[in-house]
Amino acid sequence: MTALLLVGAAATDPAHHEGRLALRSRGELRSRDAYQGPADLVVAELPPGARAVPPAVAELARETSARGILLWVSEPMVRPVTPVGAGNIVLAAAAHQGHTLSALDILLGAAATTPGQRQSLHHHWWCAWVAGAASPAVDVHLADSVGATFVHHHGRERPANAARTAAHVLGNAQTDARRASLLREQLGGEALTVHLTPGGTAWLVHWPTTAAPLWLYSPLRMPARWCLSAALATTGTPFVRVPAFAGDLMISASVENDAVPELLESLTRGPLEIYRTLERLAAAPSRWGVILEVR
Repeated sequence: MTALLLVGAAATDPAHHEGRLALRSRGELRSRDAYQGPADLVVAELPPGARAVPPAVAELARETSARGILLWVSEPMVRPVTPVGAGNIVLAAAAHQGHTLSALDILLGAAATTPGQRQSLHHHWWCAWVAGAASPAVDVHLADSVGATFVHHHGRERPANAARTAAHVLGNAQTDARRASLLREQLGGEALTVHLTPGGTAWLVHWPTTAAPLWLYSPLRMPARWCLSAALATTGTPFVRVPAFAGDLMISASVENDAVPELLESLTRGPLEIYRTLERLAAAPSRWGVILEVR
């Protein structure tokens, strides 16, 4: 059982109740006052305005040979879960159980298991997705060595491990023409695929239908919002390679048509607000949504 050592306000503050519930689902909570042995993680609060790990917390992590430090933050954050340093220190909003579980996934190397909703944070990207109970065709494969891959297959035949297959094809084929051909052969002609290459340097998109819109958004781009799915539909070419830059957001969602304006309006408010909007708009059993952010 994972030993999670709670320090100070992390152990007592009512504002951290949701976070403590999430921790309890993954490990055994211990208080520093009652425990003197080794710990897997030290959990503490980052005081408002602080921009460094509190010295007492860092010293405690060394004393207990902890693998990492989880710091709960009460200030607004652009990213709901943010690793710093070499990734062994993670900041998270304790008021949301999903954020705490994502932080544990990073620090402990465990896969996310929250039913219906997922999010995962890596050194070069943050990915979050929502899928209703009747949307088993959503598949995501994430690994620093191969990149981030999302596949949605709305055809009758849904291949197993579609995202893993797509990641292998996109990472090993020699040309983009060959990549597009292999995707059609192995996943069928209706699979919607977005792949962010390792290091977050390029987007590879295979979008052969307009079953769901796909947008690339970044305040640093001109224009800031580009509907990739519409552009591909007009050119008749289902595959495109686009350079990726820090701050890029790739968003797709299967939602009601009258909900699209609300989703687009959320783009300027940052990835966390987009994710919250997707959670609400894609809550129906047959709906889904995904957001990929380059860090």
